Amino acid sequence: MTSNSNTKYVLQFDGIDDFVEISGFQWPEGGGPVTVEFWNKVNTGEVGGSAFCIGKEDQTNNRFQVHAPYDSGIFYWDYGDISGTGRIYKDYDGYLDKWTHVAVVSRGGGSGSKGMAIYLDGEEFHFSESSDGPTKLSKLSIGTLGDNNHKGKIADFRIWNRVRAQDEIAADMNKRLTGKEAGLVGYWPLNEGVGDLAADLTGNGNNGTLRGDVAWVIDTELPVRRPSGWYRSFPLKEAGGLTLEGGAGIVEDGRFGKCANLPDQTARLAPQENLSALGLDKPNFSLSIWVHLNAGQNSFSLGTATAKLRVDGEGAKLVSDDNPVADFPNADFPAGHWHYLAWVKTGDKHGLYLDGIKVGVKEASLAWSANDTLELALGNPGGRAAHLKCYPRALSEAEVLADYYTEVPTATESFVEQYPVDLAIANMAGPWEGYPDNKLFIVDDADNKVRQKIVLTNASGKAISLNATGKPDAAKDNLHFELRFRNATFSEPATYPKFDAPDGWSIQGPQQNSEDGSWSVYILSNSQRTLAADETLEFPFEYVTADSALGSRGTQVSLHYRNLAYDGGDPITGNRNKQVDILKVSATGGEFPLVALHEAPAGVVCDQECGQLHFYLYNRSDRTLTFSDNAEFRFVVPTGGGAGDLATDHTKTGRGADPLKKDTNASDGSSIFRWKPGANTEIQSGETVTLGITGCTPNAHPGVAIIDVEYQGLEGYPDGKLVAPVTKTTRDLAKLAGGGNVGIGTTDPSSALEIVSGRPNGIHVRGNVDKKVEPAVSTYLTLESEDDYRGRGVFLSHGSTSDGSKAAWFVGAPYKGGGLQVGYYSGSNSIYASAYKEQAKLFLTKEGNVGIGTTDPSKRLHVRENATDHAAIIENAAAGGYGLIVSAENDPLRVGGKDDPTGQSLIVKGDGKVGIGTTAPAEKLDVRGKLILGNDANEDLLTFRSERSWKFTAGGDGSGTSLDLQSLTNDKSFRILSPGGEAPLAVHVSDASDKSRVALGADLHVAKGRKIRIGDTKIDEDDLKILKKLASSKLTVQIKSGHGKYLDNYHGKANEGDNNRTIQFANSSAKGNWSLMTLIVSSG
Repeated sequence: MTSNSNTKYVLQFDGIDDFVEISGFQWPEGGGPVTVEFWNKVNTGEVGGSAFCIGKEDQTNNRFQVHAPYDSGIFYWDYGDISGTGRIYKDYDGYLDKWTHVAVVSRGGGSGSKGMAIYLDGEEFHFSESSDGPTKLSKLSIGTLGDNNHKGKIADFRIWNRVRAQDEIAADMNKRLTGKEAGLVGYWPLNEGVGDLAADLTGNGNNGTLRGDVAWVIDTELPVRRPSGWYRSFPLKEAGGLTLEGGAGIVEDGRFGKCANLPDQTARLAPQENLSALGLDKPNFSLSIWVHLNAGQNSFSLGTATAKLRVDGEGAKLVSDDNPVADFPNADFPAGHWHYLAWVKTGDKHGLYLDGIKVGVKEASLAWSANDTLELALGNPGGRAAHLKCYPRALSEAEVLADYYTEVPTATESFVEQYPVDLAIANMAGPWEGYPDNKLFIVDDADNKVRQKIVLTNASGKAISLNATGKPDAAKDNLHFELRFRNATFSEPATYPKFDAPDGWSIQGPQQNSEDGSWSVYILSNSQRTLAADETLEFPFEYVTADSALGSRGTQVSLHYRNLAYDGGDPITGNRNKQVDILKVSATGGEFPLVALHEAPAGVVCDQECGQLHFYLYNRSDRTLTFSDNAEFRFVVPTGGGAGDLATDHTKTGRGADPLKKDTNASDGSSIFRWKPGANTEIQSGETVTLGITGCTPNAHPGVAIIDVEYQGLEGYPDGKLVAPVTKTTRDLAKLAGGGNVGIGTTDPSSALEIVSGRPNGIHVRGNVDKKVEPAVSTYLTLESEDDYRGRGVFLSHGSTSDGSKAAWFVGAPYKGGGLQVGYYSGSNSIYASAYKEQAKLFLTKEGNVGIGTTDPSKRLHVRENATDHAAIIENAAAGGYGLIVSAENDPLRVGGKDDPTGQSLIVKGDGKVGIGTTAPAEKLDVRGKLILGNDANEDLLTFRSERSWKFTAGGDGSGTSLDLQSLTNDKSFRILSPGGEAPLAVHVSDASDKSRVALGADLHVAKGRKIRIGDTKIDEDDLKILKKLASSKLTVQIKSGHGKYLDNYHGKANEGDNNRTIQFANSSAKGNWSLMTLIVSSG
């Protein structure tokens, strides 16, 4: 079994410069009686220094300090003049290398029995008949006296202004204190574990500051455990310990007897202790409280002035300096009822629980200091608060549930119609006032009877009439209320509980019932009276003690009511079962260590098999629980058809989940499940054992089934019994409402289910949150009608529009035919008219076709528009996004005109071929028809990008003469190939001077700089060069001038051995621009 051990931090002092400074601590003039206690651990070879001192200076005639031990190995206790009667000492041998509890006492002057004494580990170590006392001193230092610095560990430091007896010291040395013990003037547990603050839990404000390198360390061997009161609790039933401002006060309350009332937003409630004293200045803490918000737009906050939890109609928020830092939007805290809230902080993670159920966990950093004040404030119109608890640690989910159940007012408040009258057992002023309600007590003092009261509350929200019966005395057949206690609830059941009947009432009993041995008390109003909503009735009673034979345990008290009716309405009859704990109370207080719980306050569903019922056994004590060889827990599950039975019979109670085993045979009216822990099993303080039952099917009757948990073999406790209530609810809310309409947020529903909310949020449906069901088969919301009618849907009404008409959206089945439609209608009868098929804006047929603008879609998506504008726009504004992806094997895309519904104008085939004017494109782009390229802009008309050639083929069927355009990427050129493969035309775009820009076969080259060569590709400086083998000696060259005139033609005869001939051209016109041009002709 796992153990949830408690981390134990202590302070480690290095013997050099470490100490804790409490500068504000004062010790009175003349000393007086004193007791100082602390845990001390010093190792061999590390002795020396002072464990503590009080005083700003070391004065040998006025000392208040302890060496534990000094470097000589001697333990010194100094209180007053150390040269006189103010010192005692003894060898500390035998107490090194381990934790030792140190207690030093002094009577503060004079002589007498044990004027000064030292106790180690609760035993007397040394004493003196004489004593002394110092004069007025201030400043406490833990771990030093001047330069005498302690080396070792110290924990749980306490100072008392009285002499504590040895038995007192021994009784408390292993327990943490609460800080409120009589005579305790300073208490520093020294267990913060982080930071430089050492908190004083007495509330005196003497917090310490860590100096030097003193360090927090974990030491699991420290023999200190938490006390039974290890958390701070404020029942809010009296003003003691509280600051109440702005009209806040303590008032009578039907639920909790008394509670705090904050009438409006100016009221404020705050514990007088700071966060350090409450244990809330640590990295981990928990807060819980019960709050009743008055009806209306209300809110409340819990925290400090700078960091708080705020709850309102929009959920809950963590707020730091008025700025939200974390949001719990699903935190629904309705007004008009009591609800439980728990805030659990683990580092920077904050868990929120409502009515025992976790709402969520958020991460946020909240800063508050040890001296801050915890405050509760409510918005208008105010409300009430009860049972504020401050835990200096993070509660587990099971502990939160246990805390909720400790004060839970009713099993389920939604059962107000079934349970219009609620029952509670409240404590009256006196020694029992500080205990939670719904407890009965086993006590040893027969001379002081226990006084409590029965509180009956009208929880229905309506006025209830107590009808006159015509008979003056209460009896079994003449009553308004019957209280039924199980046999052996009280020690003298024929006499107790003894009630004092208020004026106008008759109370008879107790009388035993033969059918089950229980005892009944009958209560009757002597006259007709009306019980207003939330009004309470109180009936005080007393008893000597609850029956002690079975020890601390759980039991059940039942309330039966007759002759009641809603004011002017039908009669009310029914039962109310209440879980009550019977606690064995010692002279020092305390309660039974185990609590039995069912996991879910919301309960189980009637007539439906549960996956698993979890039961928790929670050790709420400060000690480890152990078991004997014969230890056993028996879960007795009631069977039958009643509201108090869990299942109809033995077969329906389910199966035990290991280690819980079910008895094979059914008992009389019950099934029994057993768990045998074994002799070596332990349940640590704060630990929870989880046991389960699977396959249970609750019966069909809502109510509360009480599971008796009988136990034996718990060492140190007598055999006894606990109870674990299981609430059974029904999915049929109409049954809870007596068969009528059901309202949420309204008391007068006009429909089968009517929800009225003043918030911006309405209904939120979440399904498959545990992801245990395939999403394809999950059903979150079902709307069904027995006929083909317009009512199968959801109407989203806008109310009145600006023109006075009503408007509504309708989502659901159409008036005629199958499918789903979304429609909109504005008119006087919009709720009905919008359901007509003709009003649909979007239509989904039962075949799965979707129509937008049409109620008869022929394909999966059919969009119809009757306007000159676009029918649809597809836009993706994201960078790199896609607009439309279409895929199909044959024709992924077809486009046609108005008279072309089959899309013959443009076709994209499945292999990527695009046809314009043809439905069978032969290539990637096949255009049949005239193609026009060009626009008014100065842009490229057509760009080809390929490392291969492009072919242009004449002829409509592609059989004509073709022309290939070939790319030569290596020299940035292209050429046109003839059918024979020659290149009659080549175009180069290279800037190289030796490349032709344009080449027409081998005959003509145009090079860079407008140089022209005919019959020669060699590049030189000539503007025009002609290379030709002459068939004759004549070469004819005709050059036209810029004025349209021709230069004269010349021809020359080549000289022998010279292939070049120079020809000069002269301008034959006086108006020509050229006067002379020389042409070099190579004959080749």
